[in-house]
Amino acid sequence: MRADPWSSEAACALAIDVFALGVDYPALRPRGVAACGAVREAAARLGDHDGAIPRSVVESLLERCDARDLHRLELLAGVLAPGRWRPLVDAVGAEHAREPLYAGVLSAAVAERQPPPQWLAVMREGTADDAPGPVNVLASLLRPESVWSIDEARTAQALAAPIGLLPRKIDSIRSFASSKMDQGRLDRLRVISEPVESMLPVAGAPRTTAHLDEACALVAADDGASSEACFLLLLTYVMGLEGALTIVPSQN
Repeated sequence: MRADPWSSEAACALAIDVFALGVDYPALRPRGVAACGAVREAAARLGDHDGAIPRSVVESLLERCDARDLHRLELLAGVLAPGRWRPLVDAVGAEHAREPLYAGVLSAAVAERQPPPQWLAVMREGTADDAPGPVNVLASLLRPESVWSIDEARTAQALAAPIGLLPRKIDSIRSFASSKMDQGRLDRLRVISEPVESMLPVAGAPRTTAHLDEACALVAADDGASSEACFLLLLTYVMGLEGALTIVPSQN
């Protein structure tokens, strides 16, 4: 192994892929009480910061993660995506391979605790009266990869691909979402919905504010509303994989 493991372009490319691995699987999130609290604090300090999570933030979070929790993330990466994790370990060694993995995981954890961009909520105000429902509006502001893994989205896409008519494709994706729905996924949905409440009221968008306020209350109290939001996020994810508009299907 070279003294500088990142002197190889191939190793750097693998590291970028492992960073993305940390983002692509919602199971790869810190669980420790101290780390979760630190993530919330970091997200609150950043507010509606748009762009990459600063390295200094990631490094400070890493110091507050329990060693056992970090080891769990490393083992889980090997189970969820061995084809992405093992090549980097082989190229630079496990110690160095952990760096981009942890950075991806912690960056994703902070990003999903931040409020959505203000401009996105304001953009929806013009057609708020045509919204199918408040849960659709909420789902349009959330990150699909915070609830569904890339593998799940690709499986749903593959199942729907042979079906010709769009309504039947959507039914197929809904059926897949229902088969995978569990309390853990509903809880994830509620976690990533919380930052939306912190941005209310949205200045200049009273109707969208009303939709989001109602939707946040619904998903906090009703598994049915949370399940519907999860389905909408999967639908958005699949549409994104197909190169279609990546905003939740809605007239709003």
